[in-house]
Amino acid sequence: MKEHLKTIAKISGKSIWAWTKVILLAGFFFFVTLAIGLFLVADNPAESGPGGHGGGPLAFLVLFIVLWHYLITDPFPTILLIFSFLSIPLFFFLANKYAVTTFLSNLYQNKLADVMENKLQLLLQKVFNKFPALFEKSDWKTVNLKLIQESKEDPSISRVYRKSIAFGLKKINMDDVNLSDPDLSLSHLITQKLKDAVNDTLEPTLKPVWIVYGVGLVLIILAFIFNVKAS
Repeated sequence: MKEHLKTIAKISGKSIWAWTKVILLAGFFFFVTLAIGLFLVADNPAESGPGGHGGGPLAFLVLFIVLWHYLITDPFPTILLIFSFLSIPLFFFLANKYAVTTFLSNLYQNKLADVMENKLQLLLQKVFNKFPALFEKSDWKTVNLKLIQESKEDPSISRVYRKSIAFGLKKINMDDVNLSDPDLSLSHLITQKLKDAVNDTLEPTLKPVWIVYGVGLVLIILAFIFNVKAS
């Protein structure tokens, strides 16, 4: 048991480091693209941008007009600036996905599927006690949502487990399973399907992060090229 706890702690540490690594890459990407975008926009200012000032909705309207004006007069540096801000939520999504897939992959590689199965068994029992009719109707979609909700409300389930359970449950298909079958070990079946999903499609990878970097690099090159032509 102690060895299991040590291994799980180690896997959790790898998952946290995976998340941190993507966030560090995100921070570097954001500040570099933001700095280059601001430099190029300032280096080639619009000749007759809208002026004025205000607060509340008026400020947003002025900001939109200014942004639209720069998109027309200096498109690629402006697109680079917009992309730098849009990359923030995108990187957070990629960081969460990378951390969860790292956790799940390491969990199964270390043959600790029983740990996930036990947690799923407890959650299934809670949902069954509260909503037995869902199992009689074999309504997996609703059961799925209830499992995710129960995991969020259970203080004994750590954040990384909650994220992993929610992520995994969304990746498996249970349409062909009769939930009302008394001989069915649902927690074992879910764990097995989750393992298959991890082995087939959920290997942790930084490829999406490098794709975002690639898009940013292309935008930087285009911004410099068209900035030189404009000047």
